Amino acid sequence: MNLLEKATTITTATAYDNGKLHSVKGGSVADFDVVRGSLATRVNSEGLIEDISTLSGELITGGNDTFNVVGLADNQNITIQSAFFSIGKTYKIDFEIYDYIEGSIFLLRPSDLGVGSAVSVNGQYTYTIEANTSTSLIFRTDGLSTTLKLRSISVKEVIDATNIPRIDYSTGEGVILTEPQSTNLITQSEDFTSWNSYEATSNTTTSPSGNSVLFLDFEDARMFPTNSVASGVDYTSSIYLKANKVADVKIRNARGQDTIFTLTTDWVRYELTSTTNSTSTNALLIDARFSQGLGASGLEIALWGAQLEEQSYSTSYIPTSGAIATRLADSITGAGSTDLINSEEGVLYAEIAALADDLTFRGISLNDGTNTNSIGLRYRTTSNRVNVIIKDGNGVNLQMFVDVSDITQFNKIALRYKSGDVSMYINGTEVATSSLAFSFTSALNDFSFDRGDGNDDFLGKTKTVAVFSEALSDEELTCLTTI
Repeated sequence: MNLLEKATTITTATAYDNGKLHSVKGGSVADFDVVRGSLATRVNSEGLIEDISTLSGELITGGNDTFNVVGLADNQNITIQSAFFSIGKTYKIDFEIYDYIEGSIFLLRPSDLGVGSAVSVNGQYTYTIEANTSTSLIFRTDGLSTTLKLRSISVKEVIDATNIPRIDYSTGEGVILTEPQSTNLITQSEDFTSWNSYEATSNTTTSPSGNSVLFLDFEDARMFPTNSVASGVDYTSSIYLKANKVADVKIRNARGQDTIFTLTTDWVRYELTSTTNSTSTNALLIDARFSQGLGASGLEIALWGAQLEEQSYSTSYIPTSGAIATRLADSITGAGSTDLINSEEGVLYAEIAALADDLTFRGISLNDGTNTNSIGLRYRTTSNRVNVIIKDGNGVNLQMFVDVSDITQFNKIALRYKSGDVSMYINGTEVATSSLAFSFTSALNDFSFDRGDGNDDFLGKTKTVAVFSEALSDEELTCLTTI
């Protein structure tokens, strides 16, 4: 028997539908409220990095999805469709360039902001843009003469790009991703034309988002940006790199220290964390010079997704195009009811992994909407430590602590709670017990990714969380938590 079938409410990455995160058991009363208030990305089931959003139907009408551009002079407008954007709304715009011959083209309207550089190679392109200057979709040529074709032009309104749960597949299977607020301090995360020693080739590859990007010439060369940072602060820099051949390069962190990495012909995200000792940095300097014993003859490298964050670990990609950008924190609360949660006895179970061993409280709980009456599983302020806690409103504060090898890897954790009979199981083993008596002063009616009062949000990856309305046996808990 699958023990999860005995749970009264279960939430997994598959419990997602039409922008809602809910329970696969328990019905609508187990829907979660997801609050983020900003755009965010995830890795989808195809392995591509994409914005999270709910989209409208196709807005391009009348077959306006294929255009031939033949020998147009510089700064010539190509109007695809007029008067169909609404100022202040956000749109996802896709198009493909094919049969490219010469020149380049860029998306001029509906906005002058966040549109990106002119593009001049065959490939798929995607932009998410707020309409703020025009209600028309307009391209403009860039170059003395432009000859190319456009097709598969698509425009959809972004209905909700903020408060949507992120089902992320970066681990190979779907997980619920919850992250803290973070800012990408690099103002052009996909455009590297301003980097020192930038030199593009004519060769292209497909980026981690599915769009076309250029390989850059790195034969006996180095390339770098310049950023201003605070001194004595933790920063994490990251970038996706792909080479045309296997080669060693040095990548610089925000402190100015170099690390040698071996690039391959696959996209890899390289991450470097350091504490700065000055107010300027060449973080993400990429060095492939022969004099340093690096690189290779004919080496070309494609760059994508440059990011610099003021914290001790990297988070998911935050796109920028001309200015720094902030992704606000994910918060998931509000599921459950007294019909699903037994205040007398039961089990709280989770298969979770922390984003980092960053010495902060992060947890999930059953509660009464406060932290006064609650049952929680959480990571503590001690390295790789799991903590279970029961607070009953009468002054009982039962806590048990167990160290695990790595909280950033998935652990199966279960807490059996019953007055006088409390046990914690991790990965198939009973690791702590208590015979302390407790009695809640109000019923537990909420299941949230925090401690009950909106603090100590769980930051990490969740495969499964479940609530059982009866105290499972030792044998059942061993089976439930075995990896």
